Amino acid sequence: MKKILVVDTAASKTGALSVLQDFAAYIRENEHENEWHFLTGAEGLVEECDNLHVMVQKDVKESRIKRLHFEHFSGAGFLSDLEADVVFSLQNTMPRGKIRNRNGYARKVLYVHQPLGFQNLRRFSFMKNEERHYAVYQHLISREINASVKRSDEIIVQTEWMRKAVIEKAEIIKAYVVNKGMKEISLKLGDLTDDERTIITSGCLINYY
Repeated sequence: MKKILVVDTAASKTGALSVLQDFAAYIRENEHENEWHFLTGAEGLVEECDNLHVMVQKDVKESRIKRLHFEHFSGAGFLSDLEADVVFSLQNTMPRGKIRNRNGYARKVLYVHQPLGFQNLRRFSFMKNEERHYAVYQHLISREINASVKRSDEIIVQTEWMRKAVIEKAEIIKAYVVNKGMKEISLKLGDLTDDERTIITSGCLINYY
C-alpha cells in the first residue's frame, strides 16, 4: 500500500473545483489499495471516507504572496513532513525542492490544465483591463508552470495538443527503455528546430514524412 498525497490548495470554484471533487469521488468509489490524503485550501470541499483523508491549509489561499511562498520556500518541507510515496498536484504547479519520505524522495506527478502559457495564437496585454487577468497567467504564472513541469517525474494533460505544447515549452520528453524492466528516463530536447522536434515526437523520420 502506498501513501498518495493529492495537493490542490488552489481549487475553490468552477472547473478547478469540479476536477478536484470528481477525482475524489472516483477514489472513494474505486480505489481501495492505497492510502489517499487530500490537501485543500478550504473546509468542506472533499468528503472523507475510510481510504481518503482530508487536510486543510487555509493560509495558502489568503493571498497570492502566501501561495508563492508555499510554492518557492515552505511547500517542499511541509509536504516532506507528510512522508508520502507519491505527491500528485492538481493545481498546475509543483513546489520547488526535493520532497522527502522514509525511503528517499516522493514521486512527483503534475496535472497541467492551464493552457494560456502554451498557446501562441494570442498574446494578452497587461495594459487592457479586460485582458489583465489572462495576461498574468500567460506571462507570469506560466513560467512557474513550465518550471514545475521540468521538476516533476510525470505530467498529465487532457489533450494531444497540450501534450505537444508541454513538450515544446519544457524541452523534456518522458521515454521508456525497453528491456527486462521498462525503465523510465527523461530526455531533454535542447536547442532544436521545430522540424527536429516534430521528427522526435513523431517517433522517427518515417512517421514525420
